Amino acid sequence: RDLNIEVKKKLNKKWSLATTYYYLEFNTLATPVSNDFKGLVYADIEVLEVNYKWSSKNNLHMELQALQTKQDKGDWGTVLLEYTHSPHWTMAVIDQYNYGNPKEDKRVHYLFGTVGYINGPTRVTLGYGKRREGVFCIGGVCRAVPATNGFELTITSTF
Repeated sequence: RDLNIEVKKKLNKKWSLATTYYYLEFNTLATPVSNDFKGLVYADIEVLEVNYKWSSKNNLHMELQALQTKQDKGDWGTVLLEYTHSPHWTMAVIDQYNYGNPKEDKRVHYLFGTVGYINGPTRVTLGYGKRREGVFCIGGVCRAVPATNGFELTITSTF
């Protein structure tokens, strides 16, 4: 179950903002994402997005996210910085920090960087870094993934 509220504002030709609030109830028994917690997760999530488009081909996207929950691994903060050179190239750096984990030794940063090439319906992305386990959604497709550390090659095509 979820509730979403989003407000978008285009400030001018170069700057735009969006802020979103999500209330989420997620059943880990239906979609197992962690070996540490079984049951319902109740979460409040706030997102702030800032876009700066300095030309028709160059865009900088920044996203700040906060997730608060008393279940599973506790509170999270995320920072995303993404540069797009249209129509083919994209680069991003993301840092997820589990600052609210009840186990202090598990409060770690998950830093990950990617470079991607897009050609028509196909996207090829090479990434490196540390990924946390959980549900990852890209383009409306969600999947449970294990924790990883190292290189990642992703090929996605729409047909």
